[in-house]
This record gives sequence, structure tokens and C-alpha cells, in this order.
Amino acid sequence: MREIISTQPKIKPLLVDLRKDYDYQTLKRFYDELMLPNFPKEDELEPLDNWVEMFQEGLSSNFEEDYDFDTYYDYDGGGAATESGSTTNYTNNSNNSPKTKRYESSSSSSSSSSPSSGNQSPSFSGRYSTMDENHFSCDVDFHVVLALCPKELKQENQSDIMGGVVFEFYPSINCGCVTYLLVNSEYRGQGLAGMLLKEATERLMENGRQRGHLGGCNAIFLETNSSEKVNPEDDVMDPAKRHSIFHKLGIRLLDFDYIQPPLSNDSSKCKDLLLTCLITPNTPKQTLGREERYYLPSSLLKNFLMVFWDSCCSRLDYFDWRNDIDYQRMMDQIKRRERIPLLDLPWERPWTLLDIRDSHGHEDCQQLAIRFYNEVLLPNYAQNEELEPLESWLNMLENNGAMGQTLRGQQQQQQHGGHLHRNNFHLLVALRYPEDDINQQPLICGGLVFEYHGAVNCGLLTYVLVGGGPKQRAERMGRALIQRAVDILEQDAVENGHLAGCNAIFLETAQDQHKSDIIFEENADSIVEISHKHQFLEKMGWQRVDFSYIQPSLTYDKKPGRSLSLAILSTDRIRKPYLPNSLLLSFSQNFWKSESTRTGYWIDDDNDYKKMIDSLQRRKRIPLVPLTLRSRPFVLVNLAADYHADLLQSLWSALPQNHDIETLEQMQGLLAPSSYFAPTTLIQQNNSNGTNTHLVLAINYQDGSKPTIIGAVVFEYYLRSNCGIISHLFVKKSSSSLSLNVMHLNDDDGADVIVNDTLTSDSSNGGISMYRGWDIGKELLNEAVDILNKNARSRTHISGPNAIFLETPLNNQFNQNQNNQNINNNNNSSVNNLNTLFIRNQNENLNHQTNNSSSLIHNNNNSSTLTNQIDSSLNYDQSKYSQLSYNLALQQNGWLMVDIDYYQPPRGKVSKVGRPAILSVFYTSQLPTLPKDSSPIHSIVKNTTELIHNNANQGIKSTLPKPNFTISSITSDQDNHQYTRSPLIVSSLNNGLLNLNNNNNNNNEQQQSEKPQPPQQQPNEILQSQSYVPKDLIRSFLSQYWGNVYRRCRSLSPNDKQFPLVMPDPSKRRALIVGDEYYNKMVEQIKRTDKIHLLETNPKL
Repeated sequence: MREIISTQPKIKPLLVDLRKDYDYQTLKRFYDELMLPNFPKEDELEPLDNWVEMFQEGLSSNFEEDYDFDTYYDYDGGGAATESGSTTNYTNNSNNSPKTKRYESSSSSSSSSSPSSGNQSPSFSGRYSTMDENHFSCDVDFHVVLALCPKELKQENQSDIMGGVVFEFYPSINCGCVTYLLVNSEYRGQGLAGMLLKEATERLMENGRQRGHLGGCNAIFLETNSSEKVNPEDDVMDPAKRHSIFHKLGIRLLDFDYIQPPLSNDSSKCKDLLLTCLITPNTPKQTLGREERYYLPSSLLKNFLMVFWDSCCSRLDYFDWRNDIDYQRMMDQIKRRERIPLLDLPWERPWTLLDIRDSHGHEDCQQLAIRFYNEVLLPNYAQNEELEPLESWLNMLENNGAMGQTLRGQQQQQQHGGHLHRNNFHLLVALRYPEDDINQQPLICGGLVFEYHGAVNCGLLTYVLVGGGPKQRAERMGRALIQRAVDILEQDAVENGHLAGCNAIFLETAQDQHKSDIIFEENADSIVEISHKHQFLEKMGWQRVDFSYIQPSLTYDKKPGRSLSLAILSTDRIRKPYLPNSLLLSFSQNFWKSESTRTGYWIDDDNDYKKMIDSLQRRKRIPLVPLTLRSRPFVLVNLAADYHADLLQSLWSALPQNHDIETLEQMQGLLAPSSYFAPTTLIQQNNSNGTNTHLVLAINYQDGSKPTIIGAVVFEYYLRSNCGIISHLFVKKSSSSLSLNVMHLNDDDGADVIVNDTLTSDSSNGGISMYRGWDIGKELLNEAVDILNKNARSRTHISGPNAIFLETPLNNQFNQNQNNQNINNNNNSSVNNLNTLFIRNQNENLNHQTNNSSSLIHNNNNSSTLTNQIDSSLNYDQSKYSQLSYNLALQQNGWLMVDIDYYQPPRGKVSKVGRPAILSVFYTSQLPTLPKDSSPIHSIVKNTTELIHNNANQGIKSTLPKPNFTISSITSDQDNHQYTRSPLIVSSLNNGLLNLNNNNNNNNEQQQSEKPQPPQQQPNEILQSQSYVPKDLIRSFLSQYWGNVYRRCRSLSPNDKQFPLVMPDPSKRRALIVGDEYYNKMVEQIKRTDKIHLLETNPKL
């Protein structure tokens, strides 16, 4: 089989259309040489007399209308015809009789149906019968196009008929139908099938244009045998092979249960065929999630089936065909869907989809519902909380079915707290009939349960179960079930008065990622749940709604479900990466109230319900995240966008007393909207200065219905420098995965600790285990980076901020004598710090620390999370929060230390002067890099616990192990690029600020006089990143940052002598801080160097 089906055969044939150049002898030779050998069964082949009759009808019509088709067709070598057409030895004795249809196992038929009244040419009005909306004329333009071998190329004893295509055009519905496509075995392998199909397509399109349809024929249908129901030995070609050929020719399968009408009085309806369609420029398509799929309007297919069945059954005197059960089922499928999807390979439909809701009045359908519940649901949902009783299903199906037959489109109203609603309950089952025996009881091979909530115009899918089988049958069945359910829900919305369809379609899925790794076996008898297969659902366009979803109680004595999350289907109506909380509040409240009314469960005092509603009310926009991401056990709330005074007061009242941060009044002024009682002058100042202040909280509902704050991050964006600064990062110790809490858990408690974002088993250790594997500090930092990127882009900086800085304090333990450090170097320490040495000798007397300030970073190879690296020296109890210090995990996540002696601006709560701190920057590709030919000098710290004191301008910089992975940060929803890792070179550090040398001064001078040698790999080797921060950028940022802090403190404390140099004119930014000695020290450092280097380490692995 060739990969590409060519439309240019090796031998260029002569194409003859027998409708134009009719010749009985040529037609008979084609019938005898190709048709009879390929279709030996009588039921598969129509008599030759029927073809002759149809040609006579076409010739008679042409004479009556004085219309010559010769002017429209150009045949390659077919010759010219006379004006009257070719003669014939047969007369037309029954011009008014309908044509006889021909469909067989190896044929393919195509047709598109669409009402053409109003678009038809007036000159053809006499050809059409009187039609209403439910009836179309059966008139047809019949064609047989033959490919004839030129005489000079024909071999001896070889037929000159290379192949042929038989097709029809239905003028009343402007659709085409290819009924036969054959190639002589002597000429196969030359691309004749593609050429003949292309020729038929062009002529069908021209038929449509001739009758006033400027776009040509609406669609072209074809039939083909099902590879599931027809064995290869029973067909002239393996049906699967034929499907592959058709697919390469641009043909797709209709997602439709197709039944062919009887073709003669001696034959029955054929259920072995699949209906396909040729993709043309007129074929519409839609985007669903990540997928783009073609479809046909259901009205077009409906018109085609009406004409098709009418033309076949009228000849058989079967006038009651509209009441045929199979025809009714096809019409019901069409009625329930506006679009019929066109499917790619494999073309298999080994099942029939049935919505029991619309057929619940039948006793067989009720038994199917009971069988589905007992045979499929019970084995998969053994836990009582996950499944509602069968009686509830039967009651809902009975009520829906009765109302659906008589009051379709009207609301079934029930009172729920002032809301009127109508819920439609559906049970969609996939059935398979063994050996196609209709008398046997069908097998249930899958099903889907879903509801339409009329009060909020939303749909909900609750159970999706499919059977296994070869060729990914489980996923194909799941896709078919979900797509059918979506179509039904959209139709329910239309019938309920919402012409645009559902506002949203939700799906209940598992929270845990490991449940999605379902392996479907080849055994078709195994039926499993597929709604937990996240990768499959995400590909279909489902996204997780980022909130703590609680399933309502399914019976009076069952508890609400906490193991599920809520997903939503991406549609054209959901264009943003979030949902308004009003939509989710309405849906959740309606769902809970309707379930409580049905079950009698009292929800007013249910804490789970209150938790869910409170978490939705905390945010105006609920983010949509990929399903494959783990569901977080906490919620991130940005108080700058969703201000809540109670959360802010709760956090500020529990912060460490010795931490220097803005007062509660200041933060209220920076965050609270004007409707709150707060000093709004700070917000006005921020707006005028181009500053955005944010406070993001990580909250969780542990006990009761009130939220608990487990972490917080404070950060700002400055427009003038286009930089961001993260100034405070807090984590509640009792909520974090600290080794103090974790390492004392026994194995019997299921408390094996797995770091690096790996979930661990549950335990009852005070709720700590629910955060194990989740680094709250890392999540808060990622959220801050994401918001700062959005701030910059909203201010026309489309590439994001120039730099994002992180301010971390020096641990008070750094001031202790080095002799005490061995106590903290224990791997079983309750607090895990960094595994390197960071010492600074400021040679100054500060009010809050000793003359010899040093920073000790402890060694613990068992920890790599941000949350574990907290400042344990701060005085707080278990209900307070701790600020994270610089640690290994920060470098692993892309935060590199900036090579300056940095001071925090004073905020007045604890310190009146600047405090020494560590400044790091988040590495991005925007940071400039050093030239490739630079030759740096390296220096090695041989003992990370040795303290070395030099002069005032010298100190020891700490080193951090280089991670063996690539940095990838969280970006905005519109930005999918990843941050790449900065290349490392060994640092020269010749600016005098950091002398990384363990030798004496003489050895130092000797080293500087020698030519630098390539360094050898050694443990904890101090390296300088090839990237750096421009001095003008960091100076502009520091000026704006310090000035902004001074200004806000002065606004609330105008008489405080703490800020004697503050000037009231906000336009003079530099004058605000020009007198601060610690700010000036940083400025002097920046002046003495050309570049501000970034530092990290390259340890021996």
C-alpha cells in the first residue's frame, strides 16, 4: 500500500461519461467485465436494466428542457457527442417510475443533503416535484464515467476498460452519491481510484453550480463495509484495507448508526455498512479543545436519508417506511444532535448508542437501565459514597421520559429556595448485538450518565465507563460517548430556550493523578471508568477548575464526596483561562439544592458545602488548569484582586513580632478598594507611580468552614524600571512539610517522605500529610512570577519584566559563633537550611546584630524544598508564620544570588535603618550574558565551615550546589516559553566586593600575577554565572523600590523622625533616600563595577 494515493495515473485514460455519450454496448461490457466479477451476490448488485432505465430518464429530461450537458464537460479523449446525444436501442416505457438504488459491500456512496428551494435556477423549476419541509423529490442525475485505455497503449488480449465510477446527483437536496468505484485488476497501482473519485467530485460540484448553488454540491456520501461485521474472506477486498485507501482519498466516517433500506422485495435492511463522506471545501469544521474536527449539519444528513429511503422503498411499495423502527432510530439520532462528527481511522462502529431517557417507556429500555446499574456500575463503584441508589435513577428516568414526550421544550418547574429549575437525567448506553441477531439480548459494552441543569443552563457528566478491546477501542468508545452527550446537552439547552447552547459542560473526575493511569486490556468484556484518564480527557479539551470541589451527598445517610475534582469542556464560549465565580456558585448551589431535595439531605449545616462556597466567593475569577497537573490541596488568593479584610487581619495578627514589614494600616491602604475604610492615598500614589502591590495567600479549609492561611507572599511591580520585587515569603510552620513534623512519623503511620513534589500517603499527624509533596513556598513564588509577568505585559512590556528580584533575610543563627554550627549540621535537624557557607563581615556596628555579621548556611542533603528552609530563629509559636531564607531549592528553581552587599529598606516596624539581606534574581533569557571569550579566574572554598575575615571590602560568598536539571518556570496563560538555564563560568570576582580566597594576602598577590589556569572540578566550587544584571537596571530599581517604601511610611507617619530625609515632592525620587547611609553603600558598590554578577555553585556530583 502506497503512502500517498496519486491522482495522476501512469497511463492517461480517456474519460467517457455515458450520460453524455450513451452507448449500450460499452455500458454492458463495463457491467459484465467489472461489475459482475466484483459483486457476485445478487443483493449487492442492481440489474443492468435499472441503469438503462435511468439513462433514458436523463435523456428524456434533457430533451424536454432543451439542455445540453456537453457544454459543461470536458472529457480527456472521450470524443465529442452529437447535439441529440448517442442513440440507443432501448425505449423508455416508464419515465415516471422512481429509480432503483444500488448499494453493495464494496461500493461507496456519497451524498449531501440540504434543502435547495430558493437557490434553484428558474429554468429547472419544472424538474422538481412539489415539496414541503418533510418531503423532497426523488429525481436524480445518473452518471457512469469510464476510464478507457488509448488504443496505442492497449495490450493484446487486454480490456480497454481500465475502471469506472458510478455516481448520482440529487437536485432537490443538492447532494451527491458515489455508488460504485472500481478499477480493473490489470490496471491497478496507477492511481486510477483517486483520479476517478476526483473526476466524480468535480462533476458533482458542477452539477450543483449549474442549478444555482455557487459553492457546488453540499456533500458527497459513500458507503463501505464495516470491518467489524464483514470478514475479509467474504469481500473482494479487506474492508480495513479499503478504509485506509478511502481515508487517504479524503473520505471520513460519519459518527452515526447507519442502516441501509431494503433494495428489493427479497432482501432485508443491511446493517453491515458504514456511511462516509468526502471532505470538500464546503465541509464545515469546528475546534473542540486541542482538536479540529470536520462535521456535517444534522439537517443535511436528515434530508439525504429521507430522499434515499423514499427512493428505495417507493419502488418496493413500502409506503410506511417512515414508521420503520430503524429509520426512526436514525431520525432520533439526528434530532438529538446538531452536528454529526466525521471520524478518522479506524472506521469501526461495533456498538450502537442509545439514550434510555427518550425510550424509557419501553420495558426493554428499563431493563437495560437496571442491567447497566448492576452489571457495570456496581463492580466499578463498590464504595457506597460514590454511587446513588438505583431507585433514584429509575424515578428520574421515568419522570424525564414522560415529560419529554409531551412537554419537550417546556420547563419542569420545582421550587428550590426561589429558583425554578428543570434537570434532565440521561443514561447513554453503548450496545452490541452478538452476530447481529436482533432477537438476542444486546450486550452492554459501555455507558455514560449525565444531567442537564436548566436553572443554570449547565451540563454535568458523572460516570463514563467503557469496555476494552483492540485498536484503542476504549478511548474511541469514550470519545463517541462524550461527543454524543455533549450534542444532547447542547440540544437540551436549545429546547430550554438557550439558543447558543450550554453555558458550561462539567465532568466529575479524580483528583489523584495515579488513578488516571488506566491500562485498557484487549478483553472486550472488561468495562472500566475512563473519566479518570486525564491525558485522554485533556486531549479532548477538558480542563480542571481550580477550586476544592465537593460532591453532594447521594443519599440521606452518605457523606459528601471529597475525592473528586471538577473539569470543564473548552468550547468557543469559554475563551479565557478562567471562569467567573458567579457561574460556579450558581451551578454548585443549584446542584447541591436539587440533590438535597431529592435525597432529603440537610445542607444548611454541612461544613463541606460551606467550605466550597466560601472558597468560590474568595475569588472573582476561578482559574482553569491542565488536568494532568496535580490538584493542589490549597487555594491561592490575590488580595489585590480579591480583597478580604478578614484574611488580611488574620495574617497580620499572626506574623512574627520581630519582623520588619508594613503595618496593617499600610497594607490596607495598598490593597483595599476605595469602599473600605483605609488610607486610600497609598493606592493613589501607587497608581501615579506605576506600582502594583500584591499579597497572595495560600489558604486551606482544615477544620470548620473558615479558611486557614498556610502561606503568603508580598511583592510589587515597578513600571519605571520594569522590575518586580518579592519582599516577603511566609509559610505557616504547622502547615508545612517540615522535617520536624515528618521525620518523627513511624513507617506504620504511612509517613514515608518523598520530596520533589511526590505525594505521600495520608496520615493523621495534625493535617500535615495533606501538604506533603507540595512545596507551598515554591507554589507562592511561581504565582508571584506569573502575576509579575502579567503586570509587565499589561503595561506594554510584551516580553515581561526586565528582572524579578527576591529579598530574603539573614538568619539570626548566622550571627552565632561558628563553634555552634555543628549542632545545626545534623541531618536530623528540625530545620533544614542551605548546605553552604555565606559570611559577610560588614565591619560596622548595627543596632540589631553583632559587629562581625556572618551567615551560616547549614548542610542537609535530605532537603530540597523551599518550605523546609525557614528562619527558625524567629520567635513564634506553632500558630505563627516564618519567613523563608535563601536556600538550595531557590537556586534549583532559578533564583541566583546578586553579587552585592544588599540592605532591605527600613519599614519602621522593627528597624529604623536598613537591614542586611540577600538579594537574588530570577533567571530569564532577557538577562545579558558575558562574552564567550572571557577568561575568568576561579577560587575554591575548601572548607565550607571555616570562617575567614578580611577587610571591610572583603567577605566570603556562599556556594550552592548546581542542580542537574533544566530550570522551567511558571509563565502566564498566554506565554508558553520556558526559561532556560544560564551557562556557568568560574568567577573572577575582581571588583573587590567579594574576595573568595582562603589563602593569605601574599598568596593572593601571587595568584593574581599568574596566568589563570582551567579549574579542576572540586566540591562546592564557587562559580559565577555567565549572566549578569546591568548596573543601570539595578540602580534604577533600587531607587524606585527604596523611594516607594520611604514614601508610604512617610504618608502614614508624617511626624516620625525615623524618616528625616523624606521629601514631600514625589517627583524627586532620588532625593527621598539620598541621605540614607545603607542605600548609599549599595550605590557606591554599583558605581565601582561595570556589571553585577550572579553567583551559584558547581558541586562535584
